[in-house]
Amino acid sequence: MRGLIAFVVLVGLAIAGGYAISNANVDGGKNIGIAFGIPREGEIEMHAIISTRMTTADPPKISVRGKTLWQEWVDEHFTMFDDAGGAVPLKYKGSTDIMTDLELRGFQQGFVIAHLKQGLDYAMEYRPEAANGGRYRHSFTAPPDKVSLTRPLFAPAE
Repeated sequence: MRGLIAFVVLVGLAIAGGYAISNANVDGGKNIGIAFGIPREGEIEMHAIISTRMTTADPPKISVRGKTLWQEWVDEHFTMFDDAGGAVPLKYKGSTDIMTDLELRGFQQGFVIAHLKQGLDYAMEYRPEAANGGRYRHSFTAPPDKVSLTRPLFAPAE
C-alpha cells in the first residue's frame, strides 16, 4: 500500500513539475505604475512611472556634455494612440505632483506624461528594448476624475 501511495505522489509531482516547466517560458507581461491628475477643461494628465528596472535593460543615451537623453529614451520605448489611431505626444518629466512618495515606494528614473481627453479610449505600448521589438500594451479609458497610483498589466502585444 505504501508503494502505491508513493507512486501516486511521485506521479503527481511529475505532472506538477511538467506544468511548471511548460509555463516558465510564458510571458506574463509587465506592470507599470500609472496615475491620473485633477481634470482641467475636459483633459486629464497621466503619469506613468519609468522604473530603474526599465532603464537597466536598455539604458538612456548620454550626450557628449553628460546630459541623460530622457526624452529620446521615452520616444524609443513608449508610444500611445487614441481610439482613432492618432499618436498622442508623450513627454519625459523627472518628478510627479500627482503621486505621493508613499505610493511610489521605490526608485524611479522619471515619468512619462500624456495629456488625454476624458472618456476617450487609449492604448499605450512599452518596448523594454528599443532594438528588440518586443512590445507590451495596455488599453484604457481616460477617467473622469483623479485616479491614484495603480499598476495595470501591460500584456504582450503581437
